[in-house]
Amino acid sequence: MPRNITVELKCRYCGESLSDESHPVDGNPGIKLKASLGENSFFVWLSSVFGSNNLQSEAQFKKGDIVEFACPHCSAPQTSNKKCDVCGAPVALFKLTDGGKVRVCTRSGCKNIWLDF
Repeated sequence: MPRNITVELKCRYCGESLSDESHPVDGNPGIKLKASLGENSFFVWLSSVFGSNNLQSEAQFKKGDIVEFACPHCSAPQTSNKKCDVCGAPVALFKLTDGGKVRVCTRSGCKNIWLDF
């Protein structure tokens, strides 16, 4: 039986954990981020299960929208200068608490994700 691999992420600037036990996604603490789409700002909780595209959000957005992510603690933007090799959108970069990093495409609907050790 396959096991789900969960990741615990932290902000690459302030080092604070992004885990939020009060908002589980896929039965695990969600990854809480500030998000913005145009002039609208809201919170989003991504699944900590690696490869899952499930999330909870305070706002609706449609497939193809590019969402900007920021740390909920220090408000530092998490977007990197890298582009998604599938759709060309900016990529958000997060540190793993145990070392390494996770990169996530910021385009809603794109499922491209990288795990770097």
